[in-house]
Amino acid sequence: MKAYTINSAYVMRQENKVGTLEVGKEADFIVLSQNLFDIPTNQINQTQVLETYLKGELIYEQ
Repeated sequence: MKAYTINSAYVMRQENKVGTLEVGKEADFIVLSQNLFDIPTNQINQTQVLETYLKGELIYEQ
């Protein structure tokens, strides 16, 4: 998860703007159908994106 979030932001030198959900940062995130930390890795491919937010605004909803 860190490779796709805070570590990617760090590589782009944007860790103060993106990469984690914090006050003052851009709120780009997705809502998934299941918690990736609670399921076996062979079930990750069954996960669906339920909502997508860009700068805190809902732009996609299933």
